[in-house]
Amino acid sequence: MIIAKSTLEWAKQHAERYPDGFWRCRRTGKKLYIKRIYRMIGAEDDFPFNGLEVRGVGHVYCHCVPNPEFPEAGTPIRLDDLDGYKL
Repeated sequence: MIIAKSTLEWAKQHAERYPDGFWRCRRTGKKLYIKRIYRMIGAEDDFPFNGLEVRGVGHVYCHCVPNPEFPEAGTPIRLDDLDGYKL
């Protein structure tokens, strides 16, 4: 799954990776979650108009953060703001 880099960077500060491969909250030890939001992916030179495609983008969050904010479905995102995207 492709992940929004901003939430991946947040996860690295908020959690740690355990030997089982899961990222877990530093405070509670519980697994982090990923919410998939379908977003228009655009290249730097034509952003935000001629999107390359619409794909599910993972946004990492933790149950210990009340009311996490997520972008609306369809919200454009740049290629360079994604981790794991391949053309």
